[in-house]
Amino acid sequence: MSKANVPDSWKTEKFRKSVVDKINEELQKYNLKRSDHGNHIEEAFFSKTYTKTQYLGYVAKILISIRNMVCIQDAWLENQVKEILSRPPPKLRKILTPEEMAKHNMELMRLRTKIEENFKLRPKKS
Repeated sequence: MSKANVPDSWKTEKFRKSVVDKINEELQKYNLKRSDHGNHIEEAFFSKTYTKTQYLGYVAKILISIRNMVCIQDAWLENQVKEILSRPPPKLRKILTPEEMAKHNMELMRLRTKIEENFKLRPKKS
């Protein structure tokens, strides 16, 4: 069975260590403080996630935040982690196919027509 087929493979120590290593690598790349921050950061968002999608969403946000930093202090990093974790987990949006989009647009047009017809049928108040 491949790793992709294991439902909770993202919870394994090996997978989590690879995430910690990536966070530490980014911190070191930008000369940002201690190397143990990666472990602390990963533990903070791992404890808040229930799915692989949520977990990877937090990983992506942290890595993007690190890449956008020029200079950082420990307290500021802690505040960033707390702020990200205080928000709801990232949601994935469904991308509609052209057929689904056309169907959706037709339904909106029908609703608009019904609303306009209903508005025209109402007697005007004087």
